Amino acid sequence: MLRALDQINRDLDRKNAFFTTDDKAVTYLAAFGYLNGTTAPLTKEDIQYSLLKFQSFMGIPKTGNVDDAVRAKMLEKRCGRADEISFKDREPIWQKSVLTWSISSFPKQLTESEIREQIHRAFSAWEKALPINFLEISRERNANIVISFEERKPKESHDITGISAAETHGARILLWNDQQWSYRNKNSTLGVTNLYHTLLHEIGHVLGMEHSQNPDSIMYPTFTSEKKDIDQEDVDNMKYLGVLHGTAQNVPGSTEKERKCPKKLDAVTQAANQQTFVFRNRNYWRFKNRKVIQGPLPISQAFPNGPSFVNASVTSGDLTVLIEERTIYGYIIDKDSGTFRRADKFPKMLHDRVLFFPKAAFPLSNGSVILLSDYVFATYDLRNNVPTNLNDKRVFYPNLPDELRGGIPQDASSDDAFWMFTEDSVYQYDNVDQQVKSKTPLSLYFSCD
Repeated sequence: MLRALDQINRDLDRKNAFFTTDDKAVTYLAAFGYLNGTTAPLTKEDIQYSLLKFQSFMGIPKTGNVDDAVRAKMLEKRCGRADEISFKDREPIWQKSVLTWSISSFPKQLTESEIREQIHRAFSAWEKALPINFLEISRERNANIVISFEERKPKESHDITGISAAETHGARILLWNDQQWSYRNKNSTLGVTNLYHTLLHEIGHVLGMEHSQNPDSIMYPTFTSEKKDIDQEDVDNMKYLGVLHGTAQNVPGSTEKERKCPKKLDAVTQAANQQTFVFRNRNYWRFKNRKVIQGPLPISQAFPNGPSFVNASVTSGDLTVLIEERTIYGYIIDKDSGTFRRADKFPKMLHDRVLFFPKAAFPLSNGSVILLSDYVFATYDLRNNVPTNLNDKRVFYPNLPDELRGGIPQDASSDDAFWMFTEDSVYQYDNVDQQVKSKTPLSLYFSCD
């Protein structure tokens, strides 16, 4: 027992040493998809941006620095697959309801029967969640899915850090022999990786799922003792993606019109091209003259390397920003392609003088924007990243609707009148009289026929 603990301590010392420098953290970020492949030298802004993406995805404080929380998360055993920031539309991978599997090799630390028991248990869990069956066969070459325990080799692994416990290559699941695999326990022992949870995760990849930002999901990238079985979010994501033939389903109560048009929103802005963008959860819709022209689609499809969700959004001149908690992502429309690209020197952290988390925003004709939360607001200079005024909303903007989510000027050259949006309604706000003139349900303001 003491010898085993000594080995674990040596392993932890080695891994902690790996992350004592920013260079090693950068290696991790590159290995798991947070740094775009490029031959150009990395700038400080590139590294900070990738760290913010990593922190956002993993659900840890977004500082943009290699801090203790980053190091601790990077030390957790994980899947070797790169982290996808959002789900992408795709064709079904499997056009059948019965998939065969085979195991080609076993680890030394567990018996063959113990391994098979955990594999059957993992496949059975997915069978209960989805309309699919798994059948073990003896011939590896005839199997749809092949599982093997392998020695870690650089050519076989995407992970150059040595942190991963397993990964998938197409329909092949590789589990590394250098892991201490657990059997029938809750993975409570330091340095031990739960085989059952790892198999659940990797089978999810084989079925077409990517990594989830939800720590409770079996598709969260790291393997920790808090892991649970397949939850409803995993099932819903699988059915939404339709990665299995015949599993694509509508969300409850979602007619074609309801899927095309949002009933509620989290944020809204009118971009420099006069198109309105509505954000809800992880998706966006695009409108022109109040008519839907695109959506719902993942936020990252229009805003590359953007936030996973949007708390507030606003456009000032040619700059459109998406705010996630206290991180400001900036975009401008590329003149050649007509698509959004990241603005220089973004993302940024909200200035320390602004103590609140913005819940809404609207632009002013002088180039400043108003950021709001409950009864407070900040007049903000986005390009210089500083507030120029902090005050009480009830004094300067009385009678604004409660629970405001965003505002769009009725005339871009004037601050006299706005369309103000709450979660499910649109108000005509006269900024001269500082009164609400009318209220319209969101479902009637936009046309989605």
